[in-house]
Amino acid sequence: MAPPPRKIDLAYAGELCRGKTFVQAHVEATETVGLWESEKILAHHFFPKNGRILDLGCGAGRASLGLVQLGFTEVEGVDVAPEMVAAAKAAAAARGLTIPFYTASATELPCADQSLAVVFFSGGGLMQIPGRANRRKALGEIFRVLQPGGIFLSTTYARDMEEYTDFWSEPERQEEIPPGGEFGDLLEESDQGLVYIHVPSLQEVQEDFSQAGFEEINAIARSMIADEPPEVLQSSDECLFWHARKPL
Repeated sequence: MAPPPRKIDLAYAGELCRGKTFVQAHVEATETVGLWESEKILAHHFFPKNGRILDLGCGAGRASLGLVQLGFTEVEGVDVAPEMVAAAKAAAAARGLTIPFYTASATELPCADQSLAVVFFSGGGLMQIPGRANRRKALGEIFRVLQPGGIFLSTTYARDMEEYTDFWSEPERQEEIPPGGEFGDLLEESDQGLVYIHVPSLQEVQEDFSQAGFEEINAIARSMIADEPPEVLQSSDECLFWHARKPL
């Protein structure tokens, strides 16, 4: 008799982020993909060169390393999976870079109030936090640690993006919600192993950012920012970049 399916909660999501295949996929992305062209453009446009930048959900260091190599001087990374943090430290050391990496949850950031100029949550990481209340808690933490005028940059998919509307309009989507989950949740096997992600609506993200206190909330499709090279397109699907600002 098969065991009952696991309930989607923070503990289970954390376990999935520690999976060997999942970690290895992030190591490979750090080594072969690096920063996306769109990320480089947005970083140059929005990030201060000398401000403190947190790469939240840093994985194996893909974005952290890329930002330092672009000339950003105060980059640090945090991830819920200690295996990811170890991989990021090893990648930085191999390149002779000194970048602080540490293990923590996005819902409990070990950062002082108003201590960061930028929080960058790449790779859809915000949506790998199960439960809207938990995502809102993470957004509250991000808002807390940002300085007045600080920038939050994140990526998500969205159910109402043209690429995904047919998939999410299929009746079986309502029947495939994982235990303890909500509409928009996916728990499925991929080339990264078993992966959880929540795919929100545009309105949901707008509401959650606003509820946290952010302003100037804007979303733009990655393909509208830059033409990505094949290695990026092979490892990630079309997504939205969300840019928001903490009021002065």
